[in-house]
Amino acid sequence: MPDDPTTPATLRCPRCDAALTAPVSPLPDARLVEPDGWNPRVPQGAWARVDAVASGGAWEAGAYPIHVHPHDLALASLAVSGFGCCGYAPFGRPNLHCRCGAPVGVFVDECSWRLEARLGARWSPAHDAPPRDADVTRRLDRLADARLADPRVFPDTRWDWNERELDRRLSPREAAFSLDDDADGLCARALLDGESIALPWSSGELARAVALRRLPVGAEALALAYGLRDGGNRVLSAWGLVRRGSDVDLVVEEGPRSRAWRVWGEWMQLAWAEAVDRWMASPRG
Repeated sequence: MPDDPTTPATLRCPRCDAALTAPVSPLPDARLVEPDGWNPRVPQGAWARVDAVASGGAWEAGAYPIHVHPHDLALASLAVSGFGCCGYAPFGRPNLHCRCGAPVGVFVDECSWRLEARLGARWSPAHDAPPRDADVTRRLDRLADARLADPRVFPDTRWDWNERELDRRLSPREAAFSLDDDADGLCARALLDGESIALPWSSGELARAVALRRLPVGAEALALAYGLRDGGNRVLSAWGLVRRGSDVDLVVEEGPRSRAWRVWGEWMQLAWAEAVDRWMASPRG
């Protein structure tokens, strides 16, 4: 569309001009779209039009044609309504509203539909630098030749603990990430005070994190203050990373218990980018 931005921009309320999203960039490569399954169509930090990315919902795009990742929503500006059996659904009408009361989009996390957030197309330029398309394509080409490991334990999209129920929170003295080709395929690991922890991502989320050199991080308000029944919360996906201020908790569930390592979010993204660059520079197997 001629009015769509080609650089990072935020989506804004048409009534009060409040920012509704973090800065998001045009999808740099169509292979980053997840066509099937329950995860959002586009990765965190990106957007795509419904007419370019098939919608999985039973409603028309209408005035809300822009797919964004739920964790790119500016939660302080938004309110959600339309509760179904397990989560929110629009039921044929907008259910995402700006705090000023204006309808601004649709939000879906109902159990029988895929997780989805769509907004109108009122843009405001941002100043963040997007990933270069050629670099994203190069990393996706390398991934196409790799076999991605399926996680042995996949916690699906339920978030069944809260701040009070964490058994332990640690601040590691030494921390890094690695991408390793082993007998099960390519997998991501966090290295925390000498302990290696496999990150239980789906192959699609792993491919997005590698291609964009960016770890997906959940928003605390979506993860912990959502108030859904039965303790289920599909908004926080399976990556186990949740932002709290400038820090990020990496949460590991071990049966009925859970523990978290708290790290500085900006360092974490730099450490992940370094792990991706090391893997790209390594010989192909």
